[in-house]
Amino acid sequence: MLPNNYAVYQSAKGGPGPYEIALRSDNKPVVDPNVIEIGWADRYVFFKRKDGNLEEVGILDTRENNVRIMKSSEDNVLRLHTDFNIPERITMHKVEQLWPDTSHMR
Repeated sequence: MLPNNYAVYQSAKGGPGPYEIALRSDNKPVVDPNVIEIGWADRYVFFKRKDGNLEEVGILDTRENNVRIMKSSEDNVLRLHTDFNIPERITMHKVEQLWPDTSHMR
């Protein structure tokens, strides 16, 4: 479970992954599959996703239901912290480490 009724789901059978983030109440994905890392605090969920060779970082504001995604870089991670006024660094973890049972799908 993530803040404000969001969750990480495996989006295809046969796991592990790919993983997506969705609101539990309507089961509609808000972050497309291929989430590989995730971290959260209070109302914000940081994530890293990979689509082919493209790696992206993003933030989900779970109160405002707002997602912002940028090309993966340390500068962009810092920019997301600044833009959303998050003072502390949120630790990222591989999705498989947090949810080792990959049999659960929505």
